[in-house]
Amino acid sequence: MYRATVKELAVYCTEMMPGTNYDRFYVDELVKKYPGQENLEAFIIKVKAISVPAGDEFVHEFLMLVDAKAHLLKLEKEKERAEKEAARKAEA
Repeated sequence: MYRATVKELAVYCTEMMPGTNYDRFYVDELVKKYPGQENLEAFIIKVKAISVPAGDEFVHEFLMLVDAKAHLLKLEKEKERAEKEAARKAEA
């Protein structure tokens, strides 16, 4: 039952955060913080309660939920770098 719940979370994360690294491999590591079926189910309820659409906003809220401030900062820096690169290419 626990593995089925982990799989459910992995599928949900891949659907809500397509094109990111928040896939089944990430979820397999993440669930180690939530031992036991009850803890994992409580976490899934919180994830599914995120009320923003799939994509960048969902990723932001998800990372805030899992207390991944470092990941969030990294994501923001990558986005800034990509925007600067795009602006530089547009000028050329």
